[in-house]
Amino acid sequence: NGETLEGEEDEEPEEAFNPQDLPIKLAIVGRPNVGKSTLTNRILGEERVVVYDMPGTTRDSIYIPMVRDEREYVLIDTAGVRKRGKVTETVEKFSVIKTLQAIEDANVVLLVIDAREGISDQDLSLLGFILNSGRSLVIAFTGERVVTLFELDADR
Repeated sequence: NGETLEGEEDEEPEEAFNPQDLPIKLAIVGRPNVGKSTLTNRILGEERVVVYDMPGTTRDSIYIPMVRDEREYVLIDTAGVRKRGKVTETVEKFSVIKTLQAIEDANVVLLVIDAREGISDQDLSLLGFILNSGRSLVIAFTGERVVTLFELDADR
């Protein structure tokens, strides 16, 4: 009947939830020293994350909000993931877990592969985890020379 009970207030209609309004989360993953942090800095257009040519520089996933073309994003710079047998330190095990969590948290995963070294078993393992997670995938090759997938396959 349009009347409100005592103590009740007319509720304002809630704005409809639109998932398009949420930031897109982009996780940047790969083996140690393939250029993940350098790529993160290039995307951001500034030096926001430490870049050093020693494995283990990035130990935790770093969530960095950014805006591009009036759209919100969150870049997730992750620690490098090595072969399970080479992961010995507790800190490194923690780093791997944080990277896998970042993949689960992301909408899009950017797998960075060093073209000079080719595609390793570790890259394939990460690729499998990403595909099984159902996340969108982009593969970026870094290195001194640009190569095609056909060239990489021929080198194997």
